[in-house]
Amino acid sequence: MLGHGFVAMHAKSLILLSLALLGLSALGLVGACASGEVAERREDLPPLPTGKADDYSRTGVTCGGWPRVVVDTADYACAGVVAGDDGTTFSPRTLVELPGRPYQFLVTDLGGWDPGRGGLYYLDASTPPNSTLTRVLSGLSVPHLVAVGPDGHIFVGEDTRIFAFPADAVGADGTIDESAIVTVVDGLPPMDRNGSRNSYHPLTQFVFDDVGNLYLNVGAFSDHCAGFLGGECLEADGVLGGGPPAARPEDHGGVIRRYDYRGSVVDGWDPTFRVVAFGLRNSMGLAFAPNGDLLQVENGRDFPDGGRPFEELNVIPRAELEGLEPPKHYGWPYCYDVDSTSEEWADYDAFLCSIDNPDYRPPHVLLPPHGAPLGLTYYHGDMFEELEGQLLVPMHGYRPAGHRLLAFEVDPNGLPIRQEGATYLEDPTGAGTSVEREYPTTSGSVFAAQGSYLIDAWFAVPNVRPKGAPVAPYVAADGTIWMADDKNRSILVLGRAQGALPAAARVDVYPAYRRLLNEDAELRGLYDAMVSSVLRSSSCQGCHDGFQIVGDDSEYPELRYLLALGGLIQPGSPETSILYNKLTPVGSAAMPPVFRAWPTTADGEAAVATIEAFIRALPDVNPAFNEGFIGGPCAVDNDCDYEGGYCATSGTGGPSFCSLPCTAERPFCPDRTGNAETFCIDLGDGSAGCVAQCDAAEPECLADQRCETRTRFSRSDERFVCQ
Repeated sequence: MLGHGFVAMHAKSLILLSLALLGLSALGLVGACASGEVAERREDLPPLPTGKADDYSRTGVTCGGWPRVVVDTADYACAGVVAGDDGTTFSPRTLVELPGRPYQFLVTDLGGWDPGRGGLYYLDASTPPNSTLTRVLSGLSVPHLVAVGPDGHIFVGEDTRIFAFPADAVGADGTIDESAIVTVVDGLPPMDRNGSRNSYHPLTQFVFDDVGNLYLNVGAFSDHCAGFLGGECLEADGVLGGGPPAARPEDHGGVIRRYDYRGSVVDGWDPTFRVVAFGLRNSMGLAFAPNGDLLQVENGRDFPDGGRPFEELNVIPRAELEGLEPPKHYGWPYCYDVDSTSEEWADYDAFLCSIDNPDYRPPHVLLPPHGAPLGLTYYHGDMFEELEGQLLVPMHGYRPAGHRLLAFEVDPNGLPIRQEGATYLEDPTGAGTSVEREYPTTSGSVFAAQGSYLIDAWFAVPNVRPKGAPVAPYVAADGTIWMADDKNRSILVLGRAQGALPAAARVDVYPAYRRLLNEDAELRGLYDAMVSSVLRSSSCQGCHDGFQIVGDDSEYPELRYLLALGGLIQPGSPETSILYNKLTPVGSAAMPPVFRAWPTTADGEAAVATIEAFIRALPDVNPAFNEGFIGGPCAVDNDCDYEGGYCATSGTGGPSFCSLPCTAERPFCPDRTGNAETFCIDLGDGSAGCVAQCDAAEPECLADQRCETRTRFSRSDERFVCQ
């Protein structure tokens, strides 16, 4: 499954990664069991679990008894893949370990964005490396959270209700006595109403306080309150419940509700709820701090710009939860990034995005932009003493700052510690590994905390791993951390390791595809048709960054975007390409959103056919030596796709190659992971420039180049270089 449809990876990079894995294994430095023992290399490992889990390549070693996968974790941790499912709609979201039953879990299956397609699974992971995954409830509507709550009951949230059943109603084989199921909260805003989409954030996230009161998320019904642009955001109009706008509390979206506990699950929760926080677009992570404050992670609005807005971690004080003080507004849809005003409300002065506005509470800290945090939990366990008491935040998003797992040190109140100069990680645009970005300073104050990364890189690397999408980490009784990767239909576990795998670097294939488009007129025609009639159409523009990386001035920016995000297009295989699958079947697909629907079904089918034609015609490529970087082939400066790059002419009469100026004062050149190292030499015309190094025993250079020794410009040390 791995090889089919993936862009070919540079052979040398694969060899180096494989050798590194084998070397670490031989030293006993990779893979640790749940007990902390170092795992041995296992030649007899069973295949990875079924379904999308197979997209994770095997390393030949284990993590807690499970096949270890190449996900870039902290040195003390490893990731193992536990289960997957070959059902095309399986979309695991959250899981909970059954009380008193180690390594036996219930897992919610979202099932897609249509009512009645979700379910609940029983996962038996007690005998690694084997697991069983059994569907035990069906017909659920977008179930997201499953959790243990009061009276030892299991609670599950659908879009319109929360239901519960005793933990002992789960049989030894995972079957559930459905007669024990009771609805404890009902009448929540439905995802669909009268055949039309009612809420774009219908998932039910909830948490219990120390006496059993229930707090739950009611997501905003739209992305940015488009029905009330420039005025007061009153989402509760006729479409959302009937009656005058915002006349009934049950019609409010973008809020957190409190339901008072009556003392037992039998007596239930008082249906007369109270709103404790306004202006929170989608609260997909809730957790109580030690001091009784409620922490919330916010999924911000969808700007076309992938670099903004930043996500948020907000704090709702205990006094407001208890009704001792009035609830605050947290900014949506008016505000973003602490004190910036959304352009639609630039002239609206009834709500000011200022930390001096007494009705507005800014976030405690910002989180990576478009990171899409889907979960929030404090770590308490025996497995990772490095994490004890820290706050875990998963980044589920597909954009460059997403698909990671963050951990924050906290102060005595349980809040992330603010820090100047705090940074976060993003995917590389082309080749290499993750890059650091600094959080902005706003209102002259610090609204950022320095997180450490339990998983610091989970972007797609062909033949190694898919792009991850972690949801809601769960700390099991033994301290291991379990989580679903819903986009890849997999369940993974983080266990103790002694030694890290080498970081998996992305190989930049854009330069090779740019060359291909310039040489192949037929393929260029298919690409131009896809861009003009689909990606730049009114149905697609305004989403996904406009299919361009911000500030990108490359020759084919949409192609570079599709390649950089990983998995959107799989050469030659529309069936495994995210872009194609998001567009099919026309009329019920995830893309385009209903408010940007194709003008007609025929238009949608034509768009899908155009996408399919380009992807199917797109071949795998093997980039030329150092293509797009120093030492790679070029015809014009634009072929050297990095800052300061230019196309140099060889002084020895060889082929033109990409270079970078260097000087006598600084005769050094940058290297890039996955490419040959570089060296500063006299190019033969009196100028100094960077060239690629080579191995004299096994030289790898451009055609008609030789691997020969040269002296560093203005210095005396020598290297073998391509010239």
